[in-house]
Amino acid sequence: MNIYLSSPAFCFNSIKQNAEEFSKHFDNWEIISEFNNDLLEHRDELKEVMGSYDMGFRVHAPFSDLNTASVNRAVREFGQKRIIDNIAVCNEVGIEVITVHPGWRNPVSRFDPGMVPELNRDFALRLSKAQEEYGVKVGLENMPYGAKLDCTNLDEFLYVIEGTELFLTLDVGHAFLENAIDGFVSIKDRIVNIHLHDNMGKRDEHLVLGKGECDLEDVLSKLLPIDNPHFMDSLVIESNGFPDAVESKKVLEELLSSL
Repeated sequence: MNIYLSSPAFCFNSIKQNAEEFSKHFDNWEIISEFNNDLLEHRDELKEVMGSYDMGFRVHAPFSDLNTASVNRAVREFGQKRIIDNIAVCNEVGIEVITVHPGWRNPVSRFDPGMVPELNRDFALRLSKAQEEYGVKVGLENMPYGAKLDCTNLDEFLYVIEGTELFLTLDVGHAFLENAIDGFVSIKDRIVNIHLHDNMGKRDEHLVLGKGECDLEDVLSKLLPIDNPHFMDSLVIESNGFPDAVESKKVLEELLSSL
């Protein structure tokens, strides 16, 4: 099983700095395409790093200040194009998997419960076409509970991806908050990526594995093995920083050895 690490905290260092540090403990990195790790601005640096380090790479599409389901057409189109452009870069450098957040409700769209799911559904069709065009697997991520968010449970997720070939990036911490793990496990043939972190069941804390209330052993016993050709036997640790990621890796390795 390949273990990746990922965190927004890493975006403050350059891609080169991160690769040098991470390679001491990890063989794989899911890059969040933000700030100093923005693929559109630093693709040459990424190519250099991919040629210099024997690491596996995948990408988390940008999400800061982007709302692909905004009622503002210009904002919506900018966010969607930014993500499509990231998919194109993944194709260019040979990265096979990208994770994308669905859009969210704003002060206007929250008054129409059906608006954001419809806009997310429209974008899902566009993502599906990009997936086919660029040959990059797109995993739409399930989100944590909250009045602003979509795709928090299986029904919402299936509604958005209906008629597409999109995959699921299963975020276990998010699903735990929504009591939706069993629902998403039921479609594990669509899983292309898995994010792991812990919480106390109240909010999205991204704690070290085993420091919260999510029974990860039970979750993984339900999930693994995943018998579909798109899932590449890999798990992504999402952390609040590098020391937490290293600690979670030790916990995860011990857990996997006992399954």
